[in-house]
Amino acid sequence: MPPMKWWLFGWIAVLVIGCGGRTNDPIDAPPPLLRHTVVWVGEAIDEDVAARLKRAGVARLVIRRGSIDLTAGTPVIKVDPAPNIAGEIPVAAALRVESGPVKLQPESASVLWRGLAPVVGPTTAEIVVDLPTLSPGIPDFIRALDQASGLPVVPILTVSQIRTTLGLELAKAAGTVIVPLFGPGGVGLRGVGDAGNEPVADRLASLVGTGVRVRAGIVLTPRTDPKLSQWGEDLNLICEGGRAEISTNSKLDRAFVFRNPMGWSGRQWAAGDRLDVRWMDAVRLHSALREVDSVFLPDVAGWDLVTLPPAGGALGIDRRALMAYLAGRGPAPSLNVKLRRQGRSLRVSVVNQSPFASVVSGHGNWLEVSLESGYLVAEDAGTFDRVELGSRIGDQWKPGIGSGVNAVRFTETFVGAEESLTTGPIRLPSSRSQVTVRWSVTLSDGSVVSGELSD
Repeated sequence: MPPMKWWLFGWIAVLVIGCGGRTNDPIDAPPPLLRHTVVWVGEAIDEDVAARLKRAGVARLVIRRGSIDLTAGTPVIKVDPAPNIAGEIPVAAALRVESGPVKLQPESASVLWRGLAPVVGPTTAEIVVDLPTLSPGIPDFIRALDQASGLPVVPILTVSQIRTTLGLELAKAAGTVIVPLFGPGGVGLRGVGDAGNEPVADRLASLVGTGVRVRAGIVLTPRTDPKLSQWGEDLNLICEGGRAEISTNSKLDRAFVFRNPMGWSGRQWAAGDRLDVRWMDAVRLHSALREVDSVFLPDVAGWDLVTLPPAGGALGIDRRALMAYLAGRGPAPSLNVKLRRQGRSLRVSVVNQSPFASVVSGHGNWLEVSLESGYLVAEDAGTFDRVELGSRIGDQWKPGIGSGVNAVRFTETFVGAEESLTTGPIRLPSSRSQVTVRWSVTLSDGSVVSGELSD
């Protein structure tokens, strides 16, 4: 799969249709608008991480700062401590607003800002507000908060909310809104998955012609059942060595049933424990951004990625993979395959030279060695999960030993980031036997990375 396209940081094409059969002078056309990448963070960001995010094109960071309760008329502000954010990227404050059914008055926005200003600090670039309830008067209230603070106020509105009259009025009052669109539902952003069976353009259709700009909310945080106390660790720890029985019969993406006790992601798992997981990887993020990029009306201002993954290996897209993808790499694994002969014995190694992983699959990730003539012997899977003997006739692989074994497949459940794998020894008829090596790694969108070499 090719690297992330130029459009991730590209310009929106502007189509100008002239009237009366004449094309408008280009000098009168509105300038193209840049689409920005915004990343939400939940921990301190040091100078090194901030510099890498900036080099990757991140225009803004968002940190959650707590909640505002307006249900009693007088604002009650509950603030979470702000992590230290180094570097030069502007930082926004996100707040959940509970407003209830009572009509909000514009003048109360000034009262709120007097209490909020010391909390968010003088360097805040914008205020993001999550609004589970759209109370009467909320468009004028948000407009007044924008004026009182002197900062952009950006509401988070679900697809269902922007399809209501009040939601549209609020969106027009704010000018820019965040609409949650992609990623595991139930974590990160309220409303992910709302009308998720519809194309993005249809989900945003109510905003066409309003002048409202949209930031597409994309959740990177994985969802698990049972819920974990931390961001999950690398799936390779579960998939290696048959430590879990893996099934697609899950209410999320995959189910893992632990075969033996083990520690993973901050808790101990007993034999028989079940874990259901849904995650966002680089391929899914690439697909989401590609679909967002195809939307020209309403105007897409960019995307909010929620939340920055932790350092080190992590469930789904980890920090290395995200940084690499935003910098233009991926989203597919990059495989380097080498053969090592010693007389009649052959071993094959494969190295994933990228931070991008495969899908979790019982049969979709494999490396095959076949002979032009004669038969081979192989019993050891090496560092792969399984080995299977069979035959290769033309383009067809047939498992089993009934018609003679001239091929062997080594299968890996999950090809992890920067993972190295080596087959067990393969015994050939002679040191001069001609072999062909084929490989196929499946990605989460069903596409494959494949290759072939002969020796």
